[in-house]
Amino acid sequence: MKTWSSPKHTFVMKKNLLKITLLLFVAASFTACKKDDSSDYFNDLKLPENTGTVVTGQNEFAFNLFNRQLQTESTNSNVLISPLSVYLALAMAYNGADGQTKAAIEQALAIKGTTIDDVNKVCQAIVTQMPQEDGKVALSIANSVWYTNQKDAPLNSFLEATSTYFKATSKGLDFTSPSAVSTINNWASANTKGKIEQIIDKINDGEIMFLINAIYFYGSWKNGFNPSNTHNDIFYAADKSQPSVSFMSEEFTSNYIRSDSYSGVELPYGSGKGFSMYVMMPLDANQSIRDFAASFDLNAFAENLQNANSSKFLITIPKWEYSYSVKDFKDILSDMGMGDAFSGNANFSKMYSFPMHLTRVVHKTYIKVSEDGTVAAAVTAVGGGATSVGPPREFKLNHPFLYLIVEKQTGSILFAGAVNDPSKH
Repeated sequence: MKTWSSPKHTFVMKKNLLKITLLLFVAASFTACKKDDSSDYFNDLKLPENTGTVVTGQNEFAFNLFNRQLQTESTNSNVLISPLSVYLALAMAYNGADGQTKAAIEQALAIKGTTIDDVNKVCQAIVTQMPQEDGKVALSIANSVWYTNQKDAPLNSFLEATSTYFKATSKGLDFTSPSAVSTINNWASANTKGKIEQIIDKINDGEIMFLINAIYFYGSWKNGFNPSNTHNDIFYAADKSQPSVSFMSEEFTSNYIRSDSYSGVELPYGSGKGFSMYVMMPLDANQSIRDFAASFDLNAFAENLQNANSSKFLITIPKWEYSYSVKDFKDILSDMGMGDAFSGNANFSKMYSFPMHLTRVVHKTYIKVSEDGTVAAAVTAVGGGATSVGPPREFKLNHPFLYLIVEKQTGSILFAGAVNDPSKH
């Protein structure tokens, strides 16, 4: 296994492929945490043997999904998805699939050549170990299975698999009652600290099940921004407008990343060992984020991190806060190869004793970046040189950019986002 590292952090690679899992959060949230001695711990993750292979597939799935979603939006839209959230929800469904449907999901999730046991064990490690990694970052990942009690319950073997590997709770509800929608939404809200209050507005005719993933992350910056330095300045938005927005500014040492097409910095959370945000701005200010993301190479990103220099910068970045929703990933996922799972030919015989198919994949996210840290949430239903002398160099994020929130032991990307106009909420 090959490793790659920046001055303070090591990312694991398998066959030169970056191990970044865009951790698909069905609900995730980040914000400032209280610092005390009891939270001052960091745990190494004990990862399964074939984590590299599974995470490489997660990376491929994550950027494929992200790029396809960018294509559906205007070039001036702010976009945020949690690939991990979507991945975990679909991985639960994968446990119930067989035949051609199983193969179709394998294609979409980029897990061909791996076993379901490998996939499940990596998901289990993510769900159970990652929340306990950094005492200065609060993270929870929750999964649930909801099914109608008007028909036979899902097979016990399926419920046992989702419980064992995904720590999913399961419950039967009367899907004909309005209270079923409230019960499911209340669960999503509780597991995102109220950031995602509603994931479904109704239960459609014929729907018999929902697989839901929710992740919550609460973390402060390792190096915070002094609010007294916050000021208004011009942001050069994708639509050529120039809104005045709040910029945070602080001088501190950071890993600086540069390639032929972009520059970026690392903004670590908590202890600085487990989670970071990486912000990357195209060198060509006229290049659309859609085109930039489509050309983004995770392997090259890994190499750039390996060669990153830790330098003192005046970091100036905008504050941003917005919500985002995807009504249904069905068409995108079908284009990615798993259309069979949504068709009448779907084979979920390991989930139910009677024929069923997937109906929709709903996704909602939220993010707030401020002086203290980051709050982010997502729900899915079905991340040198010597210190400069004299005035610090400046990295100013004043035109559209991409950002990744990364867990650094696995290299998993928790969130992938694009900011074209931080003044839009």
